[in-house]
Amino acid sequence: MKSIHIGVGGAGAGWIEQVSSSPNWEIAALVDTNAAVLEVSGDQQGIPQNKRFVSAEKAFQEIEADGVFITCPSPYHRDYFLMACEVGLHIAVEKIMATKLEDGAEMLKAINKSGDIGIVCQNYRY
Repeated sequence: MKSIHIGVGGAGAGWIEQVSSSPNWEIAALVDTNAAVLEVSGDQQGIPQNKRFVSAEKAFQEIEADGVFITCPSPYHRDYFLMACEVGLHIAVEKIMATKLEDGAEMLKAINKSGDIGIVCQNYRY
């Protein structure tokens, strides 16, 4: 499975570490709006520059993947989740899934309509 990772600092770094150690996964691309964080993560994982993006839209257009890990700050989950549904990717989104009930309902409707798999997960137990 090939995955795009949105949000590569903080919790995202833990997911990248887990995915990169699995023989069943390949990191297809990294996305982060913070170019410095993106650079550090990309260098640590040996991800080529052409697979590092500050725009999820551009990554979705240019990269072939099976799924996406959305591990950016929670207020941005909805938009990235809906974009991923539109392009037909399976989705793992870090908790909290949505910051508003209406957003969560919209996200559930979108993933159900897409026919792809969506899960809400957490990287750490507090």
